[in-house]
Amino acid sequence: MKAIGARDLNFMRGLVAQMLNACSSTHEERGELELNFMISVVHDIGPRDHLEAMLASQIAAVQVLAMRFANNIANAQNLSEQETAERIFTRLTRTFPNQIETLNRYRAGVAQRQEREAIERKKSAELSEDEATEAKVVPMKRKSVR
Repeated sequence: MKAIGARDLNFMRGLVAQMLNACSSTHEERGELELNFMISVVHDIGPRDHLEAMLASQIAAVQVLAMRFANNIANAQNLSEQETAERIFTRLTRTFPNQIETLNRYRAGVAQRQEREAIERKKSAELSEDEATEAKVVPMKRKSVR
C-alpha cells in the first residue's frame, strides 16, 4: 500500500482498479505486464499522499498509452489510421512533461508549506520560552542610599 502512496485500503483498491482499466487489453498477459509497469512507475515516483499517487498513476498511464499509439503508428494499415494514431501520440507525449512539471510544482508547494509551518512552530516555541523566562525573573529590591 505504501508503495503507491496509499494510506487506506479503499484508495489503493480504487487506484489499482483504475490503472487496470487504463491498461486493459484483449491480451491478458499484456494487460498484466502494463499494470505491473504502472505500479512500478508509481512506486518509483514515491508518492507522499493520495494526490501525488493519482498524478503518478496518470503519468504511468500516459506513458503506456503513448507507447501503445507509437505501435499503432508503426502498424497502421492505411493513412487514416496512421494520422489518427499520430495525433493521439502527439497529444499524449505533450501531456507527459506537463504532468512531471505539475508533480514538481505540487511537491515544491508542499515543501514550502512544511517549511513555513516549521518556522512558525519554532517562533511559537521561542515565544513560549521568552514568556517562561519573563515569568521567572523576580525584580530585586533596591537598597536605599542614606
